[in-house]
Amino acid sequence: MSTPLEMHLDKRPELYFGDTATRRFLFHYTGIDNTKNILTGKELWASKIQYMNDYKEFIHAIEIVDRLCNEQARAHPDAKELFDKIKTMTRDIEGLNIHILSFSEEDDLLSQWRAYSLPHGFVLGFEFDKLKDVATENGFIIGKCIYDDAEKIQIIRRILNIYREIFVSNPDILDDLSPGFYEEFYKWAALFKHKAFREEKEWRMISAPTSNNHKNVDIRSTQTMLIPYYKMKLDIFGKDNRGDIILPIEHVVIGPHPNSKLLSDGFSYLLSKYHIKCSAIRYSTCPYRLL
Repeated sequence: MSTPLEMHLDKRPELYFGDTATRRFLFHYTGIDNTKNILTGKELWASKIQYMNDYKEFIHAIEIVDRLCNEQARAHPDAKELFDKIKTMTRDIEGLNIHILSFSEEDDLLSQWRAYSLPHGFVLGFEFDKLKDVATENGFIIGKCIYDDAEKIQIIRRILNIYREIFVSNPDILDDLSPGFYEEFYKWAALFKHKAFREEKEWRMISAPTSNNHKNVDIRSTQTMLIPYYKMKLDIFGKDNRGDIILPIEHVVIGPHPNSKLLSDGFSYLLSKYHIKCSAIRYSTCPYRLL
């Protein structure tokens, strides 16, 4: 038999996670070393969210919840206990152990080359349906980033209203409701980005909260930092009739480079060496001098 919480949540409208019905590809900008690691290791690495450049946006979502909970508590004093508990729980989200991997709808955007592929790099074009399979296999979701401030507030208010209605009807399930809000909220919070980055048209793969001891969690090093990350295997689709490994990467864009032809030849050799299938390779149209 379903609990009162389950019965009420079954009736709520499904929250929107992007235009998944018509989306064919998502694109991942990365450097030369990372491209080689992805293809030879046949895996993607999702970084812990606290180590990402736009982590402050995640914290901003907590501030929105705090403000809206105060607003809702004044308007609905019969649910004040719920809103107080939600505020307390969401403040703990700063230390939440989730992992994020970024993609774009655009496959040749100058600002993205500058941000993620300097001094040189590639764009890996992933087939969306297969990328969803990889996400599901690892307990991740895929969502489209939200840049509009009014939409962010509307989403949080909508979730709060759903939980308020459940609580008013079933106040004895408070201890079940606040964790439920927390679990739903962090997924949306991870999709909030500043409107100044709207051009990126970013999508994200978002993990569930994960233990540091999880077998897929490891640490990578940069020149200045040690970064926890989650490893997702890409070679879950078998091989084609020639024996090449089928990855969800359908095509590749070679980034701006002073010797693009030589870089392309090296990339083709990499594909051949490791028996990796890739349908199409092309050059970026962004001039190298602009990087």
